[in-house]
Amino acid sequence: MAICVEFERVSLCGSLALYQYGNCGKMDGIFELDYNDIELMLQGSFEGSSISMDQIVRVKKLASDEREHQFLALKAFTKIWRHYKETGEFLDQGGYYA
Repeated sequence: MAICVEFERVSLCGSLALYQYGNCGKMDGIFELDYNDIELMLQGSFEGSSISMDQIVRVKKLASDEREHQFLALKAFTKIWRHYKETGEFLDQGGYYA
């Protein structure tokens, strides 16, 4: 079964970014990222405590085709995180295709 996830940043206020996401052609979910959290994650530091992905990828509205809790949002986040790790820049939009 093919997976196709698209995402697009719709707002940025300071370090807080809102992204629309969902199956290709139907981006009706919304999640929030704090870019500062991603930087802390890369440094391996969250003030001595562990943090869950639910705290990093804060889903405001699940995409309508979401089969598992946050599955599509986490795929989008993974793409954003890997790009940032490699380039130091956050993606405005993109997709995950498998």
